[in-house]
Amino acid sequence: FTKYEDQINKGIIEADDYLGSRNHFMNPNTRKGLGGFIPSGNLAEQQFATGINYWLNNNQKESMYYLGLVLHLIQDSTVPHHAVPTILSGHLEFENWLSSNTYKYLTAKTGDYTKETVYEYILSNSKQALSVFSLVSGGEFTNYDRCAKNIVPLAQQTSAGSVQLFFETIEDEQPIVMPNTLDFGIIGLFVVAIGIVVLIIGKSNTNRSIYG
Repeated sequence: FTKYEDQINKGIIEADDYLGSRNHFMNPNTRKGLGGFIPSGNLAEQQFATGINYWLNNNQKESMYYLGLVLHLIQDSTVPHHAVPTILSGHLEFENWLSSNTYKYLTAKTGDYTKETVYEYILSNSKQALSVFSLVSGGEFTNYDRCAKNIVPLAQQTSAGSVQLFFETIEDEQPIVMPNTLDFGIIGLFVVAIGIVVLIIGKSNTNRSIYG
C-alpha cells in the first residue's frame, strides 16, 4: 500500500483545488449539498467508480489518486459544517483549530467495515457530524474538544472502511490477493483543509498483500 502513498496523498491534497471543495458538503436529511453544487456523497461515488475502473485497466497510480480524492470526502463528511451545509458559522475557525490539534484525538483502534458503498459512509458520517454542530457553530473554542473526540476517530474508522471497500470491489471484478484481515494502522497524517486526512495500511496474516 505504501507503494502508492504519493498518488494517494496527491489526491487528498488536490481535492480542494479550485472550486472542488464546494462539492464537499451534504446534509444527511435533504441529501443536498451546498447550493448549486454536487453533494459529496454523489461525488464520492463517481470518484470511487473512476478509481475502480482505472485499477481494472491496469492504471494503479491513477486509481490510487482517485482513492485519495474519495478519502478526502469521507473525512470532510465528519466535519459538522459540511453536514449543515455552510461555509459560515465558525467553519474556518473550527477547521483551523482542528488542523493544529488532530493528533490528540487519533484514538480509534479499529475500522468501520459495515457499509456497502462510500455514499453510505458519507451519509452516516454526516448524520453524526450534524448532531454535534451546536458545539462548533459559534466559532468559539469552548466545545471544540468535545466535538473532536467524536469526529476524528470517526474519520479514522470510516477511512479504513472505505479503503477496504475499494479493494473488495476490485476483487469482485477481478480476482486479486486480498488480506485475510485489515489491520488498523496509521502510515501517514496530512494537514490539509480539515487536518484529519489519515491513511490506512492493510496487512495479511499470510504476509501476502494486494499492495506490493
